[in-house]
Amino acid sequence: MNVQTEAISRWCREATERRLFEAHWREFCRDTDKLALDPDFEKYFAMEKMGALASFTVRDDDAQLAGFATFLCTTHPHYRSHSMACSDLVYLRPAYRGRGWGSQLLQFAFRELAGRGVSMIHVLAAKDSRLEILLEGAGFRHVENAWEKLLI
Repeated sequence: MNVQTEAISRWCREATERRLFEAHWREFCRDTDKLALDPDFEKYFAMEKMGALASFTVRDDDAQLAGFATFLCTTHPHYRSHSMACSDLVYLRPAYRGRGWGSQLLQFAFRELAGRGVSMIHVLAAKDSRLEILLEGAGFRHVENAWEKLLI
């Protein structure tokens, strides 16, 4: 296993070919019948160039992409002297879950984000998911619930 900082521009083609974005979408999107999977890679690449996107991967011993975590990074509008990272994508292929790989990916990402000067990390986790357990174990507090309404 290899956990690393890796530009989304480097791994997005592999994730697309291996249908990992689709797997994430099918597992976590509640409205797949109305919200088509249509990533805006140009926007991701632009954000990456601006330093507004942090991207991390975990690869197996054969260097195959096993999972990824991306965070949108910006100063916080309420606390402008603080930088905030908000999760965009957190995904680990099911075959690699339960081995500690997800925890190692997140711990690595959190250390790297802190090294970039991030002082607050906000992670969205699907209700009743293993991610909630990992976050609690990493010292995160459950501070709010997200509610969603599809308007189309």
